[in-house]
Amino acid sequence: YGILTRVPAYKQLVSNIANKMKGKEILFASIVSFVLALFATLASNIYAVLVFVPFVISILAAMKLDKVSIAAVGFGSILVGALGCVFGTEGLYGFNQYLGLGTTDFIKDGWITRLIISIVVFGLFTLFNILHMKKALQDKKAESLEDPFAIEVAETKKASKKSSKVNVWPLAIILILVATS
Repeated sequence: YGILTRVPAYKQLVSNIANKMKGKEILFASIVSFVLALFATLASNIYAVLVFVPFVISILAAMKLDKVSIAAVGFGSILVGALGCVFGTEGLYGFNQYLGLGTTDFIKDGWITRLIISIVVFGLFTLFNILHMKKALQDKKAESLEDPFAIEVAETKKASKKSSKVNVWPLAIILILVATS
């Protein structure tokens, strides 16, 4: 991921998304949180969802959100999704054993319980996250997080005064292909 942060198209993509969502930080964070939680709930392996966390953190850091909000959206939503794992296999076995459902009855007996848990926990998580973000955005005293994945590189070339157009579409297509595969 450190190499990706050096690519101008990636920086441009992150800044474009952050600029388009300026003033809509809470809405953007809630949507991203829902998508990450949904992927973690339905994925058979939640580690695949972690691939997108640095990208999300970079966007939220560019939007100047505080550290707690960024951590909650990036990692908290995945944990919430894993808690109510509806379809995935990682946490499902232990959950079914705890409820006494056994390993063969989880599709017909336990999915409604897990779905209810997912909805309730995500609703509470989102409520508290929104309340925190409103307070943090009003205070403006909260420390904003610089992009932790950006790599400082000593420039050996002279910085040109002309701004070059960076084509973002190839990177966006690659990210979409990775997300759908």
